[in-house]
Amino acid sequence: MAREFVPALSQVLGSQVRAKLVAVLVERRDDHLTAARLCDLSDVSQSGFHRDHKSVLLEFGVMERRDAEETGRSSPRYTLADTEQAARARRLHYALQSQLENSGSLLEGNVEQFVE
Repeated sequence: MAREFVPALSQVLGSQVRAKLVAVLVERRDDHLTAARLCDLSDVSQSGFHRDHKSVLLEFGVMERRDAEETGRSSPRYTLADTEQAARARRLHYALQSQLENSGSLLEGNVEQFVE
C-alpha cells in the first residue's frame, strides 16, 4: 500500500503530499485520473494539489496532463508521464515497496544508504 512508504519517498520528492500523489500515479499508471479522483486516492486536498503540487509534478516530468479537448471529456486528466523521471519514480516506488515487504520499515534504517 502506498501509505506504508510515503515517509521514505517524501525525502526524495521533498514533500509527503507529492509522495502520495506519485505513489497513486505509479500504482494507477494505466489510468487517466481527474484531479478530484487523484486527490481522493491520495488523500490530498484539491486546493493544495492545484496550488502547491500540480505545477511541480508537471514541470519535473513525473506527471502529464491530458487536456479535456484531447480526451473528449469535460475535465483534464492526469497520468504518470512517459519520461525518464517518471520511470525512475516508478522504479523507486517498487524498490521501496519490495524493501518494506522484505525487511520492515525503512524508518528504522538509513534511507540514504538504501537509496545508494
